[in-house]
Amino acid sequence: MQGDARAALPHFVDAAPHDAGDYRFHANYGAALGQAGRREDAIRELPRAVALAPDSAQAPRPLP
Repeated sequence: MQGDARAALPHFVDAAPHDAGDYRFHANYGAALGQAGRREDAIRELPRAVALAPDSAQAPRPLP
């Protein structure tokens, strides 16, 4: 992304069919959505990362 989340979003869409089972994809896509101001979409995306790797220390965690 290198600081331009909005420019990165189309690349995530292109990569989705290939990386959909990778928690890192969903975590990074969710982060990019949030940084691009698409908070509702980010909120829907980040739990997918947690579901794919619930025990990973790198998977995002929901706020208490």
